[in-house]
Amino acid sequence: MPSTMVVHFSPVDAAAEPALLEFFRTVHFAEVLAAVPEIEQYFFTKDLTSIDGVPRFTTIYSAPTLDAAALAARMDEASLTPSPVLAVEPPLTPARHISDAI
Repeated sequence: MPSTMVVHFSPVDAAAEPALLEFFRTVHFAEVLAAVPEIEQYFFTKDLTSIDGVPRFTTIYSAPTLDAAALAARMDEASLTPSPVLAVEPPLTPARHISDAI
C-alpha cells in the first residue's frame, strides 16, 4: 500500500535558514533518494507559521511501492548526513509521521 511521510522541522534560529535550505537542496534530498529509491515524489515548503520567529518547514515524501512500516524502516536505516543548523529538539522521529495512504 502506498505511504507518505510528513516531516516538520526548523533551523536552529532564523539566521540559519539560508544554510538549512542550501543543505536540503545540495545534500539531504540526494541522500534520501539514494537511500530510498522507491520515493517517487517529494514536496518541500516553508510553512506560513513560525515558532518564536524561527521559520518552520515541511517535507512530504511519497513512496507508492512501500507500506508505512517499510518506509519508516528504510528512512531509519539510511545513513544521512546531519545538518549542523537543523533544530533537533525534540528529536525527529520520522516513523511517527508516516501513514499508509487511504
